[in-house]
Formats: sequence, C-alpha cells, structure tokens
Amino acid sequence: HPVDEALELISQGEIDKALVLLADLAEKKPKDSRVSFLLGQISADRHHLSEAFHWLSQTLALDPLHRHAYYFLGLLWIEEGKIDEALQSFQKTVYIDPNFALGHFYIGRIYKEQGQIKKARQSLALVKSLLGSTHLSDPLAGAEGMTAQQLLTLVDRELNYAE
Repeated sequence: HPVDEALELISQGEIDKALVLLADLAEKKPKDSRVSFLLGQISADRHHLSEAFHWLSQTLALDPLHRHAYYFLGLLWIEEGKIDEALQSFQKTVYIDPNFALGHFYIGRIYKEQGQIKKARQSLALVKSLLGSTHLSDPLAGAEGMTAQQLLTLVDRELNYAE
C-alpha cells in the first residue's frame, strides 16, 4: 500500500521522497486520514507550522478521534505559545484514549507552568501508574522513539520541581 511505502521511506530517513509520494496520494485520496496525518507530522517536524496545522486539522475532519493528530497539534500550540489551546488538544488525546501517557504528561507540565500544582501532580502521578504496566525499554507510541523509562525520568523531574 502506498501509505506503507511512505512510512517505510520515512523510517529510512527519505523524507523528501515520502513527501512527494504523500502529496500525490493527498490529491488522489483526499479522504485518507493517514495521508493527511503523515503530511502534518512531517510538516510539524520541519517547523512548517501553517502546513502542519492545515494537515492535522484535515486529519481531524476526516477522523475526529485521531489522538496523535491532537497530540501534534498540542505540541504546535506550545511552540506558538498558545497554552490554553495546547491544553485543550492534550485533553482531547486522553479523552480519546485515557491510557495515553504522553497526553497526561503534557497536561501535567502545562498545569505546573500555570501554577496548578495539585492538578499537575495528579496528571504526572497518572503517567507513572500508566507506565507501571509497560516494559520500560519499550518505545512509546507517537514519542519519536522515546522509551517509557525516559518519560518516567522526565515525570520525576517535573514532580521534583512541583514540590
């Protein structure tokens, strides 16, 4: 399948080739949310923010429960300094999937930055309990190769600052 081909190219670091393939697919299959999501993800990675917002919004129009599209939107909103929008996006990720540890992690960080320490601690504690059932060396879905152990280390750092 062409989307799998694009994923294979991305995994090999052939991002430009993947983009050509995906752009072609986006024209032929405008209703395929996987295509728009990958275009959004690549645009986000390259800091092409307006393109990333466009493709991720299109992904959500096609697939309103696409938690990773909301996750990337949350990261983009943080880059834009729009913390309320970021918080809403991350809250949607955990509404869609209550076990999505990365969503809870960013919610906790935002609460901490806003001085809502009690809420921050709740979210970060939830991350720890969610990760308790995973193998610590397993890469987390959507985390660019980050492992559960690395996320736990980040959580502990955030919790220490949230004293």
